[in-house]
Amino acid sequence: MKKDIEVPKVKAVYVAAIIEINEQLEEVWTVHVINDQERAIEGVLVTSKGYEVENDIQYQRSTLLRHSIGDVAAKSSE
Repeated sequence: MKKDIEVPKVKAVYVAAIIEINEQLEEVWTVHVINDQERAIEGVLVTSKGYEVENDIQYQRSTLLRHSIGDVAAKSSE
């Protein structure tokens, strides 16, 4: 059963989201997974979903996206 699966707490792994403006004056988001552990992490999968909020009402803006990062070496980022 789903309730019987023990999910360990994640420690020393962070996500950094950076927004920049490109030459066409469009917003470009770059997201990094930072592994600050002494060992590599394997099989990293990131999911994302964009939303728009207007007048305190949340509207779904994008579908759920899945990005396979693969392995992230110790003390590095992808």
